[in-house]
Amino acid sequence: MMITTDKFFQGENQTSPFFEGWYFKHQIEHEVYSFIPGYSIAENGERCPFIQVISHEQSEIFFFDSDQLFVAKDHLFIKKKKNTFSEKG
Repeated sequence: MMITTDKFFQGENQTSPFFEGWYFKHQIEHEVYSFIPGYSIAENGERCPFIQVISHEQSEIFFFDSDQLFVAKDHLFIKKKKNTFSEKG
């Protein structure tokens, strides 16, 4: 069995239901934070970019308008408003 991972955006031409997300882990000593920028399409066709932030204490999801999402097609780069994610952090 071959398992492949794709770090480039697959959701541009998808229909519902659909989910795509990228996982970023950040650690400062014993504190660990996870950032998951994601994109989902509900069964009704509603498109919803979001960022989920997870720490030991809590989890929070921040939703964005669809026009606030940019994902590069040829490398790992995700931007939602002023929030950017890439291979460099």
